[in-house]
Amino acid sequence: MQDFSCTSLLTSAINVSRRKVQGCFSVRKPSGYWTYERCDEAAKLCVTKIEFSRRFSSAYATALKKGWLAEISNHMTPAGNRYRRYVYVIIDNENRRVYVGLTSNIKRRWYDHRISGRFDSNFTFLVISELLPALDASALEITTVEKYRNDGFTVLNKMKAGGLGGFLSAPRIWDYEACRLEAAKYRTRTEFYKGASGAVRSARKYGWLNDICTHMYTNRRFPILRVGYLNGR
Repeated sequence: MQDFSCTSLLTSAINVSRRKVQGCFSVRKPSGYWTYERCDEAAKLCVTKIEFSRRFSSAYATALKKGWLAEISNHMTPAGNRYRRYVYVIIDNENRRVYVGLTSNIKRRWYDHRISGRFDSNFTFLVISELLPALDASALEITTVEKYRNDGFTVLNKMKAGGLGGFLSAPRIWDYEACRLEAAKYRTRTEFYKGASGAVRSARKYGWLNDICTHMYTNRRFPILRVGYLNGR
C-alpha cells in the first residue's frame, strides 16, 4: 500500500523547485537548445509524463526522438486515463469506516475528497493497486468492497462498486504520443485537420503540431522533391 501523504510531501518539494527555475523555460528556445541535461532538468519538475509533455513540449519531443524519455522520466508517477485506473481506499480503522474508489489521477481525486467535507482527520488515503486496465480495476474495487464488508467495516460508497462512468463514451486523451501516431496516418495537414480534429487541437494547444507534421507534404498536389530528383538521380 502506498501512503499518499508521502506523495504529497514529494509534490510539495517539486513545487518549490518549480517556482525557482520555471522562468528559465518560459521563453521559446533556439534549435538545439534541448540537450540531455536540459531535458532531464525540465523532467525533474514534473510528476507525470502528461505534465512534462504539456509544460515542456519541446523538451518532451526531443527526449522522445533521442530515446532519453524512459530514463529521465523514471521518477514520474504513471498517469491513468479512461483505460487505466488506480484503486484506492479512504479508511478509518479506529471507527471501521471505509470508502473504496477508482481514479486515473491520484492527486486530483484525493484533493476532491478532502474538499468535499465527507472525511475527517481520522481517515487515511491509501492507493492499493498499481495502474490497472479499467476492467481489472473495476473488478478489484468490487472485491475490495466485499472484503471490507465481510470484515465488519461500514462501507461509505453511495454508488455501486465497479462503475466506470463514461468508460466507453469518454473522449480520447490526446497526449504527444497519441497525436504523433495519429498524424502518421495522414499525408497532408488538410487530411489531418479533417480526420482528427481533436488531435490537431491538442497538438496546436501544446506546441506539437509542426513537430508531428514534418513527414507531410506541403501541398496536396505536389509532394516535396528530394535533392537530385529533377536530375534523374
